[in-house]
Amino acid sequence: MPKISEMAAPASALSGLELIPILQGGGSDANAGLPLLATRSVPSGAVLILRKPMTADLSATTDADPGAGKVRWNNATPASATVLYIDDADTASGDIATPLATVQVGGFVYLQANSTSSRRDCWQKWQVTSLTDATGYTKIGVTYVAGAGTWTADETLELTVQQPTPASATVKQAQVMLSDMSTALTTGTGKALWIAPEAGSLTDVWIGVGTVSSSGAVTVDFNKNGTSVLTTQPSIDVSENTSLTGTSAVISSASFAKGDRFTFDIDAAGTGAKALMATVEYEPS
Repeated sequence: MPKISEMAAPASALSGLELIPILQGGGSDANAGLPLLATRSVPSGAVLILRKPMTADLSATTDADPGAGKVRWNNATPASATVLYIDDADTASGDIATPLATVQVGGFVYLQANSTSSRRDCWQKWQVTSLTDATGYTKIGVTYVAGAGTWTADETLELTVQQPTPASATVKQAQVMLSDMSTALTTGTGKALWIAPEAGSLTDVWIGVGTVSSSGAVTVDFNKNGTSVLTTQPSIDVSENTSLTGTSAVISSASFAKGDRFTFDIDAAGTGAKALMATVEYEPS
């Protein structure tokens, strides 16, 4: 690992997998690193699994135990997957089923090429949307957050799992109506406006309807001063009332200043859905 003076400034948003220097004796060659996410930076949930050895299983996409120490995706293009199938043991026969069983919706799964690999810059970050304990393996519903590179068959990976950021007693809510109570939703930009009353950091954005969609999802985007702050937009499934049981928002730009203007776009209106409300949760700075 390079010394601090040799480290380049980050070129893009941090993933949490970056190594930061830690103190270690032994002279100038004793540089050591610790993953940024393990320092309880954003997101700051507890790390349940840290860099356990796994193997990429690209031989199938079916819902089944991928085999000892393996990770499988439910899509032939891993970055497009919505479910990860993770064997209950790592490649060193260590138990990972126990910590996996405690991960909460909103937590994060990180996969990165092995530390000894020349492909170390190949990685993926996922947010957890569901968790199912299966025989010999765990099924984790996920939303892709970010990543780089593509996996090769039977490549050695490192698995890290992190809980979501703990709820804070200071988190506040603002609720905004995006439609009236009786008119069916239509798509469009700038459906509603919220002006931040104080500086802070977004923790969640979710939506709900009074009348459910009979066909098609309801999806909303959230913009700060004209630019979306979401990597994944909250979405309400057919016949459901809120995005809490659908697709959760993934926030890419959390901080905001007093007076920032937030607008809401309806990207998908479903069929017959009415009375749409957005809830913005934030922690004042």
